Amino acid sequence: MEYVDEDGVIHEDTAGTRAENASKASFKLDLIETVNADPLMEPSDLKLIAAYAALMQWPKREAWLSTSRARAMTGLSERAVTNSRRRLSGANKAKRQYLNPVRMSGLTQVFRIENPWRDDCRQHVAIQTEYLREQQAERQAERRRLKRVPAAVADTKQTLSQSLGECDVPATNAGNIPADTPQDMAPKKDNTVLDLNVQSYGQVPDIDPDEPFPIPETDEELASAIADFVMIGCSPVVVDYFRQELLAGRLTMNMVEEQRRLRAA
Repeated sequence: MEYVDEDGVIHEDTAGTRAENASKASFKLDLIETVNADPLMEPSDLKLIAAYAALMQWPKREAWLSTSRARAMTGLSERAVTNSRRRLSGANKAKRQYLNPVRMSGLTQVFRIENPWRDDCRQHVAIQTEYLREQQAERQAERRRLKRVPAAVADTKQTLSQSLGECDVPATNAGNIPADTPQDMAPKKDNTVLDLNVQSYGQVPDIDPDEPFPIPETDEELASAIADFVMIGCSPVVVDYFRQELLAGRLTMNMVEEQRRLRAA
């Protein structure tokens, strides 16, 4: 039985030939998987090594590829081919050589194709997979934690729609409320005493106005912060925005005061 190889040459199909072809295919597959997972390689490097592997002589593992043909096979620019060839030849932080120069063929460099990171690559992929799984689990746990914020505080739209707070009435007009104004619409006296020892996100004494508030570490701290925003009269949209900025570590006293000034204007 005969077969045609990738170069169009007809060969007799023997047990030795089949084993040789299987070995060559296995080497190519391992090589492509390694370069693909190598954090020091670029996407263009994978294209170029695949082009070299397609022209590789077996079992010598030698290949030569002109820049013009490399561009035709990969779609890369001349500069990209040159840079990728350098990285694959060892111009990387780990000095890994996938292309090892052996001789010149006219004006073209002949390379011996190597796979120096094959075993380490498999370990790297296993470690990275575990790391990314842990990251995903942490993100999912954080989403579940945020969903457990007390509904009575988190549902600020319902809270604000039930009654008008004192911040809904400009302070400059507080003394001009007609006597027949309904009680629930009249400005209410604030009897709250600010505890200097307790973190409050609505009023914090002696703090750099541009310094971000500390990120809440518990559900209770987050709920307390949201309650502070509601208490100073922030709208549901503003409360939700403050919540996002607080969790991201970007919320400052200046941002809170700006909203309070806008409410009083």
